[in-house]
Amino acid sequence: AMQVSKLKSITAKHLALAQQSISLVAAVIADLKTPTCELVDGPKRFLLEQEFDRSLRDLKLHKSEIHEKLVSIMRDRVEFHLHNLSSIIETLNAEEQHDAVVASPTEFSTALTKEMGTLRRVISELLSEDDQRDIL
Repeated sequence: AMQVSKLKSITAKHLALAQQSISLVAAVIADLKTPTCELVDGPKRFLLEQEFDRSLRDLKLHKSEIHEKLVSIMRDRVEFHLHNLSSIIETLNAEEQHDAVVASPTEFSTALTKEMGTLRRVISELLSEDDQRDIL
């Protein structure tokens, strides 16, 4: 996809825009199916209906794959930050033993919150509420 679009990278925003575009195209195709098929009689009508249905299935599959990629991005970011969590907990436990008080959030929590907030903002700006619930 990166070679076709000539992008250096594909971001969550690109994926969300693609998913939204696919939803729009699928809605238009679904609305056009019945009136278009009514214009054709006989066996050609059956073939045309099959083509509309095939197109809608393909779009649904593509949207599902994009959805899975968005979820994967979020999962990867959380796992990346969780990898460092055990050392952070050990550090905090050591500081507690020395009566040290943590005055500010850890770098871990700040970075994770920032990344998840960015992903959530991008997704909420571009996707429907149903799609947002599925991803978040």
